[in-house]
Parts: sequence; structure tokens; C-alpha cells
Amino acid sequence: DRATPGQVCVKLQPSDRHGHPLSSKSTLIRFAVRWTPFLVLLFIKPALGLYVVLLTELLTVCLRPDRRSLSSVLSHSKTSTHKQS
Repeated sequence: DRATPGQVCVKLQPSDRHGHPLSSKSTLIRFAVRWTPFLVLLFIKPALGLYVVLLTELLTVCLRPDRRSLSSVLSHSKTSTHKQS
């Protein structure tokens, strides 16, 4: 669509599989899957929590053929560019 990298970065948004904005439920699931392990481990070993989240997301992206993260898979979402009206 001839967008520059800067334009693409500004227009990114989480969306469902059909390109529609995410529901509140999916947004909450996406946030919880990504950040709950970090918040729980924050009180035990802060650095470990961050590494667990990063490694889990990275491994999921590397192993899945569609390159979606664990939080995206569990919330049935993807990141897409925002469609202008």
C-alpha cells in the first residue's frame, strides 16, 4: 500500500482475524497472558519474570508458521495496520 515504515508503525493495532478492532475480552486476555507471569514473578525474581515472558513470546513466534505470539494466539488476535475510512 506504499506506506513508509513510519506510517506503518503509527497505524498498527491489535485486531481480530478479520481485521476488526479487538473486543474488550480479547484485549484483556492478550494483556493478561503477556504480563501476568511477569507481575507474579516480580515479587520472586523480577529479572526472571521478564525473561520468562520474552522467551515464551519469542519461542512461540519462532515455532509457529504464521509468526503469531502466544498472547495473540490465546486472544484470537493479530496485529494489523489500521484501515483508514
